[in-house]
Amino acid sequence: MFISIGDHQNLDNSLSTFSAEMTTLSNILQKAGKRSVILLDEIGSGTDPNEGAAIAIASLSELINSGSIVIATTHYSAIKDYANKQANFITASMDFDLTTLQPTYRLKMNEVGDSRALWIAEKVGINKKVITEAKKILQTGKYPLKASKIIFHEKTKSKYHNASLAKGDIVYLSNLKKEGIFYQKIQFKDEIEVFVDKEFVTVPLKRVKLLRQAKDLYPEGYNLDLLFIKDYQDYKFNRDLNRGSKKAFKTLNKQRVTGIESGK
Repeated sequence: MFISIGDHQNLDNSLSTFSAEMTTLSNILQKAGKRSVILLDEIGSGTDPNEGAAIAIASLSELINSGSIVIATTHYSAIKDYANKQANFITASMDFDLTTLQPTYRLKMNEVGDSRALWIAEKVGINKKVITEAKKILQTGKYPLKASKIIFHEKTKSKYHNASLAKGDIVYLSNLKKEGIFYQKIQFKDEIEVFVDKEFVTVPLKRVKLLRQAKDLYPEGYNLDLLFIKDYQDYKFNRDLNRGSKKAFKTLNKQRVTGIESGK
């Protein structure tokens, strides 16, 4: 006997209502066979109704084809329709007293139950305007899209408060109480890399205030990489090597010879 009933959500294991139900259903599908009796309460609920109903119908089909005896409850119209069309299923509904809003606990065979959601909602005091709108949505499939008259006023913000940082911008780091040069944003994190005192440091974005924008500080086409050089002479020497300077290679060879002679 296999049973899936109630809410199995588990916050400790990051299981939502639906994922917990699917874990139970997966176990049932793997182990069920000709000697199995299976009770599935509100199968496929806890997610998008169309997708939940599709998974439920496919699972029910798999279980009855395995020879299991299945009892399933649902409010989904698609599953009810499937049960009506599938010869292996017998439909039934629970009787309901419309006067007292209480179940009678009488099983009515060969019927498909009506959830009576709108009727119950009206009886327990839901606003008539809401009920009327809900009926209209069911009949027409159109949603009430009239815009609200409420206007939200935003607070006035400083000139650079929401500006996107660009390479070369001058920023103030409140945690270090220093100015620095913005280099780049760190991917997937609310942190940025800033050049401060000839060193790259990582700081939280919320601790940064934009002071001056690079576009206002440097001419168009300026090589911003020059702003992030720790040692200009070393940078110049490597640049000369890259462009094939004979003088630079001569200096490099002298350094190598000196290093060999000194045993480095």
